[in-house]
Amino acid sequence: MTTFQGSCSYRNSLGFDSTPYFPNSHTGRPTSTPMEKKLAEARAGSGRHIFCNELTEPLQVQRALSHFDAVYQADLAREARALSDPAGTLVSDSALPASAIRAVIREALSDLRVLELVQVIVDPSMSATIQIPYESRLPGTTLNDGIVYEGQGIPRGSVRQDMDLAYVNAMKLSFLLSNEADFFSRNSQIDWSALDRLIATNAQIIRERIHMRICNELQRASDAFNAVAVVGEDISGQLTGSNSLIKTAHWPVVRPRQTRDLRGTAVGAEENSIALVVNGAAVAAFDGSGTQATGTYWVLENANLGFVRLVNQAGAAITPTASSACTLSYSAATNCAIFDLKLPAGVTLEQHMNGALRAIGAQKSTLFNKRFAVPDFLLTGPILGDLLTNATSFSINDRKAGTDLTKSGDLGVVRGMPAYASNAPGVDFGNERILIGERGALTYAIARPWATGEPFQAVDAAGRPTGERQAYGEEYNAIHVPAPIRYKLSSVICYDSDARAAAA
Repeated sequence: MTTFQGSCSYRNSLGFDSTPYFPNSHTGRPTSTPMEKKLAEARAGSGRHIFCNELTEPLQVQRALSHFDAVYQADLAREARALSDPAGTLVSDSALPASAIRAVIREALSDLRVLELVQVIVDPSMSATIQIPYESRLPGTTLNDGIVYEGQGIPRGSVRQDMDLAYVNAMKLSFLLSNEADFFSRNSQIDWSALDRLIATNAQIIRERIHMRICNELQRASDAFNAVAVVGEDISGQLTGSNSLIKTAHWPVVRPRQTRDLRGTAVGAEENSIALVVNGAAVAAFDGSGTQATGTYWVLENANLGFVRLVNQAGAAITPTASSACTLSYSAATNCAIFDLKLPAGVTLEQHMNGALRAIGAQKSTLFNKRFAVPDFLLTGPILGDLLTNATSFSINDRKAGTDLTKSGDLGVVRGMPAYASNAPGVDFGNERILIGERGALTYAIARPWATGEPFQAVDAAGRPTGERQAYGEEYNAIHVPAPIRYKLSSVICYDSDARAAAA
């Protein structure tokens, strides 16, 4: 862990506050560097506050930053000495400063509240695989209510502690910066805005990708528990006219998952696979690469509602006509409750939404009483979360204990479970999913925290330089829910039956 001696300041010519900063006396790390203050100022116009002070910085963020400080101790110390010199400079023509990379990590993770729901492991010594520790309580009763007579064997508690294997994957992101933008932004009155925005944008994308992967893995793991295989479902009647959408008879549909190593090699068989046959020919999944051959592919458009869309190699919807065997095989989730948002006659929206809260309570009771799990969070999309706030159970006159809104009127607590909103694009939650569960079921293991490498010259197709520099950042991590503890998660699906029937 890096310990900074004394204080240092950034040059005024770079547009940073020259006020010295001191390290956190407890951790040895600066609690808010001048670069981070600059990023915070850039956010001020939008009303967002990213960085935490030393009292509120999440433990998960502290762990990641401590690991980064240990790895880049020499670089950070060298930059601190350079900045203490009035003639020193932080900007390099060949590489981003370590303090800039550190700012990316801190901004990305400090705004990632979903980390409050998961177990975070920072282990620089891990290899391409990692053993994830977990604990589960096995259903059952203790013999004779725990009474053991003299000389008889003492039964063991029904608690299992074990390790589950997870594969580390690399997340990578590149950028391209022209020499003109780099030069003029650093030498004009706008004070290094190009790199400032580069750091902020990279941090946002990192946060969104990690957030999306965590939420999607939580949902997939929840749906995979006690999933039921549906084999050869006849879909011929749906492939008529201009229809490109297939609606499964059973839903939600469990998203398939194929474990892969760092080289992309498949490990084991695909779990909860989807097999589509149209006119007797197998149809492959659309991968979004743009390099697939001309043909028909499928994409799981909405796992919550069981929507499978037929598309071409470019991702555009196509409408094949059924002429022979058309079947779909998939896994249907049973670990959920389904609530219809369609208003019954004579019932107001406010009254009807109480039913969704009762469904949440029922799933919580199932986890607690039948699976010995202690659900302590609720995660949903912002639109559905706002819809739930209309329930009369949140009104002052009808409010129930353990159910309340935040001061800003957002969903706060439901049946004693704090509510969280998923705000990353591309999350499978959509507008229908409410996921509840026990914190720590998912593990986010970091082998190497995010870092951007040395920029290098870009060239065109003919190998000629373009006057631009490019670089890429990478993080090695594993996001995994051990299969034996998937039972600690469950869901409530809120949908409108009329809207699902009308979807095309």
